[in-house]
Amino acid sequence: MVLGENHKTISKKDTLNTKIQAVCVMNDHGGFLEKWKINDLLEDYIPKETTIWFWTKYCSTKDLDGDGYIDPIIVYGTRTEYDEIRRVKIITIYKNKKYVIRAVECDLDDCRSFKKDQNWNTLPQKIKTYVNQLTEKMRKEQDLLLKNG
Repeated sequence: MVLGENHKTISKKDTLNTKIQAVCVMNDHGGFLEKWKINDLLEDYIPKETTIWFWTKYCSTKDLDGDGYIDPIIVYGTRTEYDEIRRVKIITIYKNKKYVIRAVECDLDDCRSFKKDQNWNTLPQKIKTYVNQLTEKMRKEQDLLLKNG
């Protein structure tokens, strides 16, 4: 699994990225087979998003359900021109399918959102519990709301 960020602007203070990509490949019969891919980039929000990056301290490559295969959790977010977190995505890969939580942070109730994919409840309970605990940890450590209105 490879996580990539383009370093669009590099300054003494920070590195700003405009797009990210995650790719998982598996060695298969002497070659590499792409299992899944994630792409994202800055969106036209007001206030303007200025950077997108992987939150590697929240990403995981553990076998959460005990079946002998890792269940990757990929977390990334964006920051605005006012240095505030804007979007957060938590993507769980289970049996090569993506299960996504999409959140938009905002001080106003009308522009805040927290949505789980429709297929979220089909995940094993151990994985859902892990992601719920991770979400709580992110709320505390990053001072995020991660909830609707």
